[in-house]
Amino acid sequence: MNPKKEIKHYEDEQFEEKTVKYLNYVMDSSPYFDPDGTYTTKDSPFYQDMTAFLNHQQSAYTYQYHHQQGKCHGWIEATHKKTKQILYLRTDQFGFSFFGRSAFSERYPYGHYFHMIFKDKTKKEREQDLKFIAKCVNDSRTIGGSFLWPVVLDGNKYSSHYNRKRGIASYIEDRVDLTLWEIQKYYEGEKNLIITEESIDKEEMKTWLDSFETFSNYVQILCFDAFVHDEKIIDIVNSNIEKKEIHFLTDEMVEKIKAEYKENKNLNTIKNIQKKEDLKRVLNNVRILIRKRSKQIEGIK
Repeated sequence: MNPKKEIKHYEDEQFEEKTVKYLNYVMDSSPYFDPDGTYTTKDSPFYQDMTAFLNHQQSAYTYQYHHQQGKCHGWIEATHKKTKQILYLRTDQFGFSFFGRSAFSERYPYGHYFHMIFKDKTKKEREQDLKFIAKCVNDSRTIGGSFLWPVVLDGNKYSSHYNRKRGIASYIEDRVDLTLWEIQKYYEGEKNLIITEESIDKEEMKTWLDSFETFSNYVQILCFDAFVHDEKIIDIVNSNIEKKEIHFLTDEMVEKIKAEYKENKNLNTIKNIQKKEDLKRVLNNVRILIRKRSKQIEGIK
């Protein structure tokens, strides 16, 4: 693999330029689409690339991409090599949700940052910050910016309970580090987790995670090495990856976050960051680590 080669992006080639114009109220429509969820033809490069990567890894399954014509979502069919049991998988972007201007609630990290930008900023400063948002979104939608979860039929659609539950309405706040912490604790046998809650897809989630046997295998097979060092998970809020200032999550830290969230649902860590430079550091941490994971995956698939 050429280390200087740019990672593959799935957004439009002019995505960053168009996004700055859109966020600056120059363009009316957002150029953004979810690379893993808005294809309506069988040609889904994101899912095709993800499937190719998975089939290169030494996991318990073989994988095949499927698409239903006219539907927004494709899926990956995972067939267990020994039992032939089938799971249906979809990807879940963890680079934080990105919405249109009118839906940019401060409850979401990008929305929070967007509102900070338009408070007492010069036009030049605002332009730089909007470019930063566009770059973060573009990089975070590369192949290294997704989890994979099993999905089951929920009403008239297939969905993942855990995908919904780990969002901003939980102590996890869509954070990749806290999600990885839950997965690690699952392998250690802890029960007081969102990932072990009763749900319509609890058995499918158990089957999927159990197939990796250990957290170390999960990290190695799915290439989460950028986020986990010696089974210690990088804290995306308190680290500064660009300056190589790395801090790791501790059980005490996470239990404190969980307790504070249980006491007051408005005390979410990211939502309550008050300084723009601190929030920018968090977003940049995630962007850098996703790029690193994308490079690793692209060197395999």
